[in-house]
Amino acid sequence: MNMKKSSLFLVLFFSMVTSAGQLYKGSGSIDKIGAITSRSNADFLFVSGFSSAGSCPKSTAFVIARFPNTKEGDRAYSLALAAKLANKKITIAVDDSYKNSNGDCFIQSISIED
Repeated sequence: MNMKKSSLFLVLFFSMVTSAGQLYKGSGSIDKIGAITSRSNADFLFVSGFSSAGSCPKSTAFVIARFPNTKEGDRAYSLALAAKLANKKITIAVDDSYKNSNGDCFIQSISIED
């Protein structure tokens, strides 16, 4: 009986570990930033050179990074807009298990580079 419980625990544990997302980072200049007011969780950012992030979908050349419709997402969008206006490079991170209803990955962190 204990062997069955141990085996079940290991199977459940490894299935949770393998289904967890991974954090992917990309750095570069902001190629495009946009707000789509007709949809929730749709504001987006394309970073030049950030072309692969696990299962996160891509536009023609870049990972589609979305801002969540939250206070934190608003702060991140403001930071990205400031970087774009100042012509500064940024670093973003996305998690390929944290997506909007269209399957696009949300930005987990953003920073402006010197």
